[in-house]
Amino acid sequence: MDKLSYDYIPPSRVDLAREADLNLGRFCIRPSRRQVEADGEVQVVQRRVMQVLVALATSSSEVISRRELVVRCWGGLSVSDDAVDRCIGQLRRLASGWTDPPFKILTIPGVGYRLEPAAVGATSASSSSVRRAYRPRMAVLPFTTLSPDPAQGYLAEGIVEEIVTSLSLFTTFEVVSAGAGIIVEGRNLTPREAARELGVDYLLDGSVRRDGERIRVTVHLIDAPTGTELWADRVEDAGGDVFAIQDGVAERVAGALEAMVEDIRLAAASRRPPADHDSYDVLLRAMDLFRFPGKAPMLESIELLERAIALDPQFAVALGHSVVCHRQVVDHEWSDDIEMFRRRGLAYAQRALAAAPRDARVVAHVAAGVSGLDDRLDRGLALAQEAISLNPASAFVWLISGSVRLRAGEPELAAAHLERSLRLDPISNRSGFARMYLASARFQQRRFEEALALFRTTTHRLPLSHAILASLHGHLGELEAARRELANFERSEAGPLEKYVRTWFPEARYRRLFLDGLSRAEGQGSPQSPALGRAR
Repeated sequence: MDKLSYDYIPPSRVDLAREADLNLGRFCIRPSRRQVEADGEVQVVQRRVMQVLVALATSSSEVISRRELVVRCWGGLSVSDDAVDRCIGQLRRLASGWTDPPFKILTIPGVGYRLEPAAVGATSASSSSVRRAYRPRMAVLPFTTLSPDPAQGYLAEGIVEEIVTSLSLFTTFEVVSAGAGIIVEGRNLTPREAARELGVDYLLDGSVRRDGERIRVTVHLIDAPTGTELWADRVEDAGGDVFAIQDGVAERVAGALEAMVEDIRLAAASRRPPADHDSYDVLLRAMDLFRFPGKAPMLESIELLERAIALDPQFAVALGHSVVCHRQVVDHEWSDDIEMFRRRGLAYAQRALAAAPRDARVVAHVAAGVSGLDDRLDRGLALAQEAISLNPASAFVWLISGSVRLRAGEPELAAAHLERSLRLDPISNRSGFARMYLASARFQQRRFEEALALFRTTTHRLPLSHAILASLHGHLGELEAARRELANFERSEAGPLEKYVRTWFPEARYRRLFLDGLSRAEGQGSPQSPALGRAR
């Protein structure tokens, strides 16, 4: 390496923690996370390689010399030419991993290197319009052993391994294996430093304490860029069964994180301008609207999903969620062209399964949708069971299976599946749907007081909920509340009540239970509701 001249003012060294994100055409560099993104695909690179990339991208001159690279990336230390060549070679291999390389690194003989971003219009027609969802990355760090006996470390290692295995079944985020987390073991790193080492968005750490037969496991989810704790939980067991503890902790953590990360990303997306939203951001907005039952929110949700699918035609989760929304339109007759929604919903179901046949979340969405779109409950039940087998740690698939079982006239099995969903995810926004459906199952089990208590724990209300609440209050002799709920149903643009009776109460005994409650609500000399009269 050439000796620095006395009048040479060395450029500043690349400090990845302080470097701002860079956008070069269709190529984005996130230095603090060691991530590069093009066409919706994200790659994580080594620290030194990222420093070289940032130096190339931020050079004040078009060409950066080898000497300047050494100063900016190695602090002026004496390094071999091979070290620089290896970093340049890795960056070139990185670029070639895309069908349309987002950048080139040109060698200028005798001078240095130049980074040349691909022009925005230089991509192929298929890739230039695609803006795929960004999958956040999560690292599970080694858990701390707080037991007096250091030999108990095997228990913490086993818990981490089981958590990583369970989380790897989810497509909402990408999980860094426990092996990658070992590189920070024994080092006193801050969350930001650990995140930079691993190139992740979230960190999951925890501790394990064993005192005789009692085992306590505490876990924390940390936002890597800020170091803020987003969620924490504690699991205790006095049985002493190590394997059961490991499985139980892994299942509970995985089930909670699936919905928690979704809620966090929705909040983040709501703070960004719509022009900056990728396909997943748009999906999250659609899912948020889905929580507000009614014709207008549902049709708006479908419009947003159409945007997400346009950004990424192979976005299986958006396709699957759209299937469910189309079923809602068909169920409630919220269109003058029901057959169009039926056909398009079934077409999206086929596309979703073709794009992601092993994604439990997608399979579950399709299970919920086809149950009402083609009146094939057998197919919906089979798909729900397949989703469970693909990811038994997902609270969402148990929620969907419970709702499909309820529609099939199986309240006992529906209740068991919904209870499993709530054990995995007791607090997220989505858990309100599980409590709502579980309340409906408890009604059919004639556990009226419990059903009413569950309804009161959530504000989620589908039109069906108002009808069941009307019947429930009727059975409990609360006639004024029953009539109020029946009026709420009739105002909900829900379509004919008789259709609900056929759809959600296929078993004669449950249908009689439902109608008897409505009859009691409308007894005592009150005029009979037109909706109830048609339902008989």
